[in-house]
Amino acid sequence: MKVETEFYPMRLAIRMPGSRSQGGVDLAAGDLFTRSKLISGMDIFDACAGGQHLSIIPARPVEFEVFTLTSPPRLVIDVILSRMPPMREERKYSVRTLPLYGDQVCLFLEEAANAGVTPRLITDSDRQVFGELGLYDDAEEAFSAAARLRDSLGKQFSLTVKPRGMMTVPAVVP
Repeated sequence: MKVETEFYPMRLAIRMPGSRSQGGVDLAAGDLFTRSKLISGMDIFDACAGGQHLSIIPARPVEFEVFTLTSPPRLVIDVILSRMPPMREERKYSVRTLPLYGDQVCLFLEEAANAGVTPRLITDSDRQVFGELGLYDDAEEAFSAAARLRDSLGKQFSLTVKPRGMMTVPAVVP
């Protein structure tokens, strides 16, 4: 299991190689946190050969502590409000696909890896899955990267550039 905190959007990402669920993305998982002041959602992805990915999406800056217990085996994620002063949020520009459905997720991950890019799977505010191919500090750099990536990925995926903040769940692509 690999655990890391990611930014833009801020989330705790847990990758579990070798594990696989029966149904792909569990869209209902995010509804568990509708009353939480610290957590806004959770996504569970089948990342094809990469196993399952679990993402915990905070509603505000938090700290995570992750550990396992035995008898019975379980994963424990403690979430506490961050004691660190909030970081100055800078806007980044995300190069991402339009929503991915079914087998497109595996094809996207495979094509991105073949192009030498480390992709991420993220959901938007409507819980649609899309692929992200990088974050950039300015729009010009992001559009230039998107043009290069279009050539690498072929014509299978439409790419768009969207601005977002660290605590912003990506908006729905119009």
